[in-house]
Amino acid sequence: MSDDWKVAKGTALEDIVARLLRGWNFDIQTRVRARDKSGVEHEIDVLGRRTEGFGGFTLAVECKNHVEPIDIVQVRNFNDKLSSLGYSKGLFVSTGGFTPPALQYAKSVGIEVWDNVKLKENLDKAKSTVDQIPNALVVSSDFSSRLLPPLLNANKLQLESSSLRYSPYFFVTYHCFTQQWVNYQLTNLESEGLAVVDAITGTITDFEVRSGAVPQISQTKDFASCDAAQAGDIPKVQVNQNFRETSVVPAKITESEARQKVQLEVTKNTFQNHSYQAGRGRYVHTEQKTVRPKVSDVSIMTSRLVNIPIVTVVLGYKGTKYERMIQAATMRNIKDDFWTCSYRGSHNSPNAICEECGRVVCDVHGKPCAVCGGRFCLLDIISKGLVQKKFYCKHHALAKAQRELGANSPESARVNP
Repeated sequence: MSDDWKVAKGTALEDIVARLLRGWNFDIQTRVRARDKSGVEHEIDVLGRRTEGFGGFTLAVECKNHVEPIDIVQVRNFNDKLSSLGYSKGLFVSTGGFTPPALQYAKSVGIEVWDNVKLKENLDKAKSTVDQIPNALVVSSDFSSRLLPPLLNANKLQLESSSLRYSPYFFVTYHCFTQQWVNYQLTNLESEGLAVVDAITGTITDFEVRSGAVPQISQTKDFASCDAAQAGDIPKVQVNQNFRETSVVPAKITESEARQKVQLEVTKNTFQNHSYQAGRGRYVHTEQKTVRPKVSDVSIMTSRLVNIPIVTVVLGYKGTKYERMIQAATMRNIKDDFWTCSYRGSHNSPNAICEECGRVVCDVHGKPCAVCGGRFCLLDIISKGLVQKKFYCKHHALAKAQRELGANSPESARVNP
């Protein structure tokens, strides 16, 4: 990461500074739009908040990827923006450096400045302290108690392997608003919500609409539920002690790419269909118009990178193995081989595992033995009786048959005439 500053283009410089500040325990948002008391909208490239012993404070950052040095006018404009928005601390980052008057003015008003030398110095320091997972969620405290599936005899399962992977996701909030004319009436289309972008594949993996129209984007709540969880730095040593295998996956897309992805997908998948009557007399007919937003109608409000713990466990019994992939911060099952009964064509939820063959079965395809109470699938259990049907595992069915055969033998008849 220490050489990224040399080739930073466009919003890439903002992403580099944001990653650096996250490593310093800042809760980061990028490209934040805020209005001052006069209603004038301003954009802050990077906005960081950090809580310390005496309380919290907010740091606003201006990033300029320029070849020429920043002059005093631009620093003064940044200071005016801070004052109008009520931010007391400011940082100005410029790859082209600063003119002497700009440096003198920044010092007089308390604005910190970074040129390429200072930026590289801070990046090198961050590289030497990579023993923590930044901005990560902790594994739920009751994870161990909920590791096994909700089966009646889940205690039969053995843990074959367990691995923890911290995967990066961007949490991006958006606001969509457009006005269009439909049959001479001004119609509003508005939507607001949260999109979770997989920072490895660049796809939207979860979505949550908080108000307004609902875009046609899958809403699983598997990751959106993490939005309320508190993120922080977690020592890698602490993580390694709790699982057999651990890994931290780096992000492959930038924050700006994630924001652009959400903006495009919301634009493409948000619409409203309106029907109305047109024409007169016998020429009256029904027409339809679909209201869709433009890309410029979708605003990205905030974005942040969160490393989410994904736990994969393999459970086995009688040679059969099952995999569970769990989003371990809020305990959501992403993948679970225990979701459905093993019988072909069955979509029922299983309630037990067959203690003979190891298959998971529902209450239709699995029965308890009348003697031992063990759970068995229909292939490994034998039914007896017609009116009062009872089920026996193969072992107890054989014992019952032997007792019945002994009771009906000639020797038994002579003993009990």
